[in-house]
Amino acid sequence: MSGSNRAAEARKIDEKRDRGWDLTAERAGEAAAEACQRANTPYMVGPTTVTFPNQAINVTSAAQTVTIANTGSVPLPITNIAVGGANRNRFAQTNTCGANPFRPFPSSLAVGASCTVSTTFRPTAATSYAGTVTISVGCGATPAQTVVSLSGTGQ
Repeated sequence: MSGSNRAAEARKIDEKRDRGWDLTAERAGEAAAEACQRANTPYMVGPTTVTFPNQAINVTSAAQTVTIANTGSVPLPITNIAVGGANRNRFAQTNTCGANPFRPFPSSLAVGASCTVSTTFRPTAATSYAGTVTISVGCGATPAQTVVSLSGTGQ
C-alpha cells in the first residue's frame, strides 16, 4: 500500500472512530467475509439417505442422526438446516451445529469438527412418507446445499 493510500485509510478509520463505530466488530466482520470468500471448504455429510423403520401412527420415532464434518482447513460456515418436502410436517430435526433459540444461523463449524442433525418421524396414517433435510453451507447468495432424503411408513 502506498503512503497516500495508507494515509487515506487512516483518515477513514479516524472518521469512523469519531462517529462511534466499533472498529473491532467491523474488522471481525470483514475478516469473516474475507475468510468466507477464500474458503471453498470441503465437508462431508452422511448418511444422505435416512429410512425410518415402520412406525406406529401418532408416535414419534427414535432419532436417526446425520453427521456434518468439516474436512477443510478453514471454519465451515453453516447457513441453514431445514426440513422440506411434501411431507415435511411428518419429520422434524434438531442439531448440534450452532442453531438454537439463543444462537440462530449462521453458524460456523471449526476445522476438524463435526456436528449432528437428529431427525425424527411421526406418521399420522398407515402410508409412506417422504421428506428432506437440506443443509446449506458457504457464503453469499447461493450457498452449497446437501439434501438428505427421509422416508418412513406409518403402521
